[in-house]
Amino acid sequence: MTSLRAPLEAAGHFLFRTRNALFPAAFLAAVLLFPPPPEHAGPAWLAAGVALLTLGQALRVLTIGLAYIKRGGKDGRIYASGLVTGGVFAHCRNPMYVGNLLALLGLLALSGSPLALAVGGAFFLLAYLSITLAEETYLLGRFGDEYRAYRARVPRFLPRPGGALATLRHPFDWRKVVSKEHGTLYLNVMLAAAVLAYGAHRAGDLDRRLVPVAAVAVAATLLYALARIAKKRTTWLRPEGAR
Repeated sequence: MTSLRAPLEAAGHFLFRTRNALFPAAFLAAVLLFPPPPEHAGPAWLAAGVALLTLGQALRVLTIGLAYIKRGGKDGRIYASGLVTGGVFAHCRNPMYVGNLLALLGLLALSGSPLALAVGGAFFLLAYLSITLAEETYLLGRFGDEYRAYRARVPRFLPRPGGALATLRHPFDWRKVVSKEHGTLYLNVMLAAAVLAYGAHRAGDLDRRLVPVAAVAVAATLLYALARIAKKRTTWLRPEGAR
């Protein structure tokens, strides 16, 4: 890992800058270049996809609701105004990235294509590892011993279960979740609907499956619109402390 860290970090900075455009493109490429078989994916694929997507989304929700940190960068570069070590961050240093990866693996599994899951999964795993390594170097330079101590006691990706019940007893800010996560949740639902519709099309069964898929998409769109309206025009949806 030591000999590979420098090129992975360099790739991490590039991926961090371009992830909003590159990651959706990579996902679409994996699904379209490695299409599912002409028959429907079996129930095991569907169950695995839904389970992974739900688990990833749930981890994101927990992270945001308990102790969220925005690492969206600044001027296209990695940036953090503070070191958050509470909530889910007390058990895993990168819970949002783990949640993203699980959700993406779930979406790829919904396609029913082993190659799409393998190739796409490998890309996203390497991409998030590269970004994480770049962020670790930045955080170490910015926060020094504080981050060094945090890194020593909390795993990078695999959550540490100790103290999980105590963490879950902390106040949960659902307003923050709805305010900050409705866009990602909507995107995941729409991607899942699109992947399932694409699989049904390849199987020649789109007419029969279009109605339930479209119903999910319409319901998700309505909920997304309500969340947007509530966020822009009301005060009750604003996170605690933002009023």
